[in-house]
Amino acid sequence: MSTDSPAQNASLNTTYTTVGVIGHIDHGKTSLVGKLTGIQTDTHPEEKRRGITIDLGFASMREGDHTLAFIDAPGHQKYIGNLLAGVSAVDVGLLVVACDQGIQEQTLEHVSILSTLDVPRMIVALSRVDLCEAERIEEIREELEVFLSDFGFVDFPIIGTSVVSGDGLEQLRKELCDASALRQKESTDAPQQLEELAFRMPIDRVLNVPGRGLVVAGTPWVGQVRIGDKLQLADRPLELRVREIEIHGEMTDRSRCGLRTAINLAGHDDSDISRGNELVAVEAYPLASSFLVSLQVYDEASEIKLPTTTQLHTATTSVEARLLGPKTLKPGERAVVLIETQAPILGVFGQAVLMRHPYPVGSFGGGRIVGVCNFDAKKLGKNKREILQLGEQLKKATDALERALHWLELMGEFQPDQAWLQWQAGGVALSMNELNKAIAASEQFEQLGSNFVSASLLDRIVKFLHGTLKKHSEENEDQWVLQESIAKRASHMGAPATVKRAIAKLLELKDGDEAAVVGLNGMVAIASEKTRLSKKQRAKMEQMLKLYANTRTPPTVKEICEKLSLTQDAVQSLARHATQQRVLHDLGQGFYIAGNVFREMCHQLAEMFESQPELTVPTVKDAWGVTRKHVIPLLEYCDREQITVRNQDGRVAGNRLAEYAGKEC
Repeated sequence: MSTDSPAQNASLNTTYTTVGVIGHIDHGKTSLVGKLTGIQTDTHPEEKRRGITIDLGFASMREGDHTLAFIDAPGHQKYIGNLLAGVSAVDVGLLVVACDQGIQEQTLEHVSILSTLDVPRMIVALSRVDLCEAERIEEIREELEVFLSDFGFVDFPIIGTSVVSGDGLEQLRKELCDASALRQKESTDAPQQLEELAFRMPIDRVLNVPGRGLVVAGTPWVGQVRIGDKLQLADRPLELRVREIEIHGEMTDRSRCGLRTAINLAGHDDSDISRGNELVAVEAYPLASSFLVSLQVYDEASEIKLPTTTQLHTATTSVEARLLGPKTLKPGERAVVLIETQAPILGVFGQAVLMRHPYPVGSFGGGRIVGVCNFDAKKLGKNKREILQLGEQLKKATDALERALHWLELMGEFQPDQAWLQWQAGGVALSMNELNKAIAASEQFEQLGSNFVSASLLDRIVKFLHGTLKKHSEENEDQWVLQESIAKRASHMGAPATVKRAIAKLLELKDGDEAAVVGLNGMVAIASEKTRLSKKQRAKMEQMLKLYANTRTPPTVKEICEKLSLTQDAVQSLARHATQQRVLHDLGQGFYIAGNVFREMCHQLAEMFESQPELTVPTVKDAWGVTRKHVIPLLEYCDREQITVRNQDGRVAGNRLAEYAGKEC
């Protein structure tokens, strides 16, 4: 790195364009870049000895308001992996084809790669025109026009060049600047929005500079970086501090996405930092091992049978991966596939990936990530088919909002944030406020607290709860179930608020014109002759229960009849409903007592037995604060329920005392 003090780098204020220089081995790429920029990109001793580029080379030139950063990619088949590290963030492709050799094997592969990466424009440099006749040059031009149009490239200039005579170099510079200007004209607010996101830079070069220490280089994809910023490597929590920043040999105090940047870092432990690592904002990007990818198989590839193990290249990393999806992928086919990587990597929506066979070595396809599957599919109850179906929906979606809604439908319940919208749905410009409005306007989702919940998840929970209640009613004479109890049985399906909302919807179910499920005082049951009450009966039930609330000396059935102007049969019918729900306990002799009150009395009884192994009736009566009229039916009920055991005139603890003292009665 330079020793100059930080200043405002000129590249920050110009139209900055990254040019990926590609072509077959020994077609003159490095020599051409050297003539354009004055920089020799073959710096590795092995490269100089062998006369071929085996690693990425970097150079830049400035023409007026345009800064052009060149990535000179290796052409040899053995080093295609290095090429892939360089073309992940290319604005313009510069294809170099030697007139004396024409289109070769790596020419085909390189153009396939740029096509699947959606590189927007191409410029062709015909090298060594000084070695060929005009007729041969024209023949190559025609071949290239047909060849590149097959890959979707149109309106590309083809410029004859010679590094020996200098022919075409000025025209090539002009075409590169025109491409840069066109890129600037076509750009929208996206660059500014990208600068505001959390910093991310795939590392493609690592240096140990004497007197400086660790320096990493790459092209930031999103965000900005300033001296003093705290960053980390994506795959480890090691915190690093930005000590110096350099852009094309000039020291600066900051850099931004799209600019070729070298960063001097402090705080590293000299461990295995290398190409493939990513420098990111602290805790901003999660890693994943499973991705949905819209994959384009190259026309010249052979048929691929799935599942298969392959090599995945993305950003600057390479990892072994397993491809899942349709049974076969035919040449030229585009399909959504599920890719499971051997090790976790950083991948976000829209990120380019390239696939290569490990043996025989060769690229067979590429595409874009449409979904990051960083969830437990088994816990969600989703199989491979459903996940691939999501991938198809994400691929067809027209905007980030639609993608976000597809994700919420799959997840069932989720609490997204702005970062999630960015890396999972491509929502650079989509705000949480817009998502909230869309949720509020949709019948497919509800917002419960901070969670968004899909209607389909609520329906699944309701179906589960209804089935549970039906099974309970078939197997038990007591058909009523505590809401808390049934909620626990559904706790694996959603958050407490989600299950609570599902229970509310459960109580809205209809069986014809009648309710299919009834609820009363915290209890639910399948509606039947035993459990169903009319609206008038429910009103009378509420009045009756108020008379039993919070009293240890409850009224008799006869007294209830008088106070509510009901017949004895009507009161006893309502009391039976309340007893089935455990809201009341039938003590006998015309007495009922509220369940919560009885639980308090059992708890008090348990405390008394701790100090006295046997209790007399007067002792219990005084402790409970009741009359003899009430204490006798209460204790006789305790005897029947094995809460107490009668021992002549006294009582000892029964084997169900702890159960009643601790449960909701």
